[in-house]
Amino acid sequence: MKALVDRIWRWPGSSEIDTHGKDMTEPSLNPPNQQIFTVEAVRGVAALAVTWFHLTNTYARDWVNYSGSNGWLGVDMFFVISGFIIPYSLHRSKYKLAYFPRFLLRRLVRLEPPYLISIALVLILWELAAHTPGFAGAPPNYSLGQILAHFLYLIPLTSYPWLNIVYWTLAYEFAFYILAGLLWPVLSHRSLFFTAILVACIQAIDIALRDQPTGAALLFFLGICCARKRLKLDPPWLSLSAAAVAVVALWWIVEPLVALVSFGTAFLIVFVDIPRLRILGFLGAISYSLYLLHVPIGGRVVNLGRRFIDGPFQELALSLVALAVSLVVATIFWRYVEEPAKRASKRVILGPLSTRLASENS
Repeated sequence: MKALVDRIWRWPGSSEIDTHGKDMTEPSLNPPNQQIFTVEAVRGVAALAVTWFHLTNTYARDWVNYSGSNGWLGVDMFFVISGFIIPYSLHRSKYKLAYFPRFLLRRLVRLEPPYLISIALVLILWELAAHTPGFAGAPPNYSLGQILAHFLYLIPLTSYPWLNIVYWTLAYEFAFYILAGLLWPVLSHRSLFFTAILVACIQAIDIALRDQPTGAALLFFLGICCARKRLKLDPPWLSLSAAAVAVVALWWIVEPLVALVSFGTAFLIVFVDIPRLRILGFLGAISYSLYLLHVPIGGRVVNLGRRFIDGPFQELALSLVALAVSLVVATIFWRYVEEPAKRASKRVILGPLSTRLASENS
């Protein structure tokens, strides 16, 4: 444990992009450039915001509840970040459509083990909590079909609910990975107008099918505009104008807060160099593990502790304890589950032999 703590506090920052193309979409221990550290830092803050939202949203409407009331906006930040990081890394690694099967395999090897193990933890903790004296929640109620539908994020195609309320966003992310892997080799060589038309069609379908559109297509598109701006694939006025249109559309279709936060996220990614604070690099590294585990771990702490507290100050103390427990468990999970999955994903080489040799020599 001491070695793990020492490793955290020596954290140099992490990156989703290796400049030699060897680590396309996973965090890397190689020193990143400043702009990529900014992405990592923003993602860590987003994960922390979502965590605090879920650890405070069950209280009565007091100042503790209010402190996390907008934390759900961290999800929108995630979508903008993914919209940026996937196209950016694909383009820098000279990605081709022929690499799609390996790209998808790499994403599955990287993301599925932590996801599936977190599902097992959710079920185990649900069973254990149901046998705790004073348990007042819903008794365990799940089926094999429901569990199997979580594989490849198929729950939206069924009538089953997600076992963990945060999993729904992973389905959107996975769909974006598939579309990006299939379409980026074509769209990257075309004007941004073609991507905008595609996104408009997807968003129109979302509006037609849902009473409350998520705006996910627009959020991913905003990240794509940032990537194309950084990659200089379009005239600056075009990528910035398209991003502005996406923000206005989010204001109109979803709500002003989403538009403002997504604009702020895009602005940070493109124009701001966030200081290399170790805590931000650490939060960015464990963000996926924290996102997966904060509800079954921290949420259980809050649910258990609420039986013994009264008043906002005790609520704040309880939520801080739940946050600390979530961070500790997420750190362990990152070290022993997510990191091995990341290393395994690196063995899936995306490019030709020259890419493999560059990877091994860098």
